[in-house]
Amino acid sequence: MSTNIDDSRGDKTASRRENNRLAQQRFREKAKRREPELERETATAHEEIAALLKEQQDLCQERDAVDQTLKSATILRGRLSNAMVEDEWGRVCALATDVSLTIDLIKRHKQTGVTLSPPDPRDTHRKN
Repeated sequence: MSTNIDDSRGDKTASRRENNRLAQQRFREKAKRREPELERETATAHEEIAALLKEQQDLCQERDAVDQTLKSATILRGRLSNAMVEDEWGRVCALATDVSLTIDLIKRHKQTGVTLSPPDPRDTHRKN
């Protein structure tokens, strides 16, 4: 009886081995049939990767240009701000000088006893 069991086990093992061999053979045949398709897909993937790398490079260059423009704009804004402050300061100084001269003029007129009055607009017409 043990011989029948051993034979049965041997037949099952041989059958599994044959099934595994046939499955591997089908897998290899299927892989061979798919090989050209996989090569095309691989080539397409490489082209897409190259295009993405080029796009990334272009975007990096564009970002660098924007950064440089921003730096230049910041520098120019600072220069403009300084120029505006200097211009305002110049105006303030000129106004202060005018006020100072006016105060000096008023003091001199007070000392001499001459009163200051605004000019008569009719006087400008009479001069002509």
